[in-house]
Amino acid sequence: MALFSKRDLIPKFAEGGLIKGFSDYEILLESQDRTKEYNIFLSHSYLNAIEISELKKVIQKYGFSVYVDWIEDKKLSRNNVTKETARILRERMKHCETLIYAHTVESSISKWMQWELGFFDGFKGKVSILPIEEKATGTDDYKGLEYLGLYPYITKEIDDKGIQRLWVNEGNPETFVAYEEYLQGRKLTKRK
Repeated sequence: MALFSKRDLIPKFAEGGLIKGFSDYEILLESQDRTKEYNIFLSHSYLNAIEISELKKVIQKYGFSVYVDWIEDKKLSRNNVTKETARILRERMKHCETLIYAHTVESSISKWMQWELGFFDGFKGKVSILPIEEKATGTDDYKGLEYLGLYPYITKEIDDKGIQRLWVNEGNPETFVAYEEYLQGRKLTKRK
């Protein structure tokens, strides 16, 4: 299994921090086709917008629907903490099965991530951490910040049938379950 790295999530056409060929119009068209129900609420730092837009696409290729606030709800105020934004985010989280906390160096700067994590954990309890490393480490072991260690974390690996899948790991890379099974309520099991 492997952790995600920022390099995995930079589109080939991204140069100098700007995404070429990925217009606001394309993002808007994508969001208009979405329903109000999602498998995943993707909690993240907007400073990682390039990586997050690519991560959303990657997760969708696995067959999951993903809510990203600035793509789905462009009117939200992300720069300031407001009651209206909190109300909308609460409502969106209620319509998501699980929350993925995309942890990067920039996560600690976010005004919303820790709040989203706490709300969703208290409301539904189905939270996992998706570490995005600065560089590929070649390992699947994730330690993270102390409070993030309370939650399982996500890796990617090709299964025994040759299919790339997302996996939820707990405590160590030896205890895991496929992400789609995690959504269905299956518990993590130790690899034999």
